Amino acid sequence: MHCPLDAGGQPAELSIILKRADVVFHSLEDISAETRRYLMAYCERAEKPLVPLAESSLAGLRDALGTWCPLA
Repeated sequence: MHCPLDAGGQPAELSIILKRADVVFHSLEDISAETRRYLMAYCERAEKPLVPLAESSLAGLRDALGTWCPLA
């Protein structure tokens, strides 16, 4: 699920989305330091993988998935 940021830069309804997630991906280019710290702390407490994306695109997701869970 995609989590858009509101005008103040804070994630809207992020905790609801995080509770449902098995794995959390986030873009390194589109996230504030505060939100990154929140995600890191949440995922550590909830024991959920946190996978950074080098770019906010389908190619970035493909690259992260290839590194995180290679198929061959």
